[in-house]
Amino acid sequence: MPDIASFVLPSVVLAAVVTLLVRAFISRRNRWLLFGGLALGLFLILPLLCQWHYFTKPNRRDRAAQREAVASRVASVGGWATFERECRAFIEAAPRHEGRPGGLWREVPAGYPALAALQPRKITVGSLPDGGSYLSIELFGMLSTGGRGIPFYYLAVPSREIQDVAVLGFTRGRLHHITNLVYEVL
Repeated sequence: MPDIASFVLPSVVLAAVVTLLVRAFISRRNRWLLFGGLALGLFLILPLLCQWHYFTKPNRRDRAAQREAVASRVASVGGWATFERECRAFIEAAPRHEGRPGGLWREVPAGYPALAALQPRKITVGSLPDGGSYLSIELFGMLSTGGRGIPFYYLAVPSREIQDVAVLGFTRGRLHHITNLVYEVL
């Protein structure tokens, strides 16, 4: 949890400034109502600020570190074009069911060095609803029942432009275009 002192010091300074202004312009009776309202507001807003800081700031740092790790891994095998070409080859080699590709792998099969360099946790090949196929690669993420988990990070390589994560089988999240037909699923 974040250090509450980082919120208390600015709050005390703000309270001192408000106190000086109030003493100068407001009567004694109304001062107590104003200070009571400010104190109540402070005790209601401070926990919300702590929660906002706790749940958003570390996730932004985690996401930046994840993107940096993925970019360095892809660069080490020849860049995004090489990665995308290998993903297309993986989709073509995937097993077919009724003419449509599909499958799930926990380990990268031999012969795919760009995919292996990413160190994926799970690789999924599936079919898009209106024709075409996709490759989904889970790289990071962990749920937590108590504290803050690690944000999930997937790469998706569809065979055509897509606008919504639902066509990839995700129930929530958003797409971020990286290059050509490579997307981050956040």
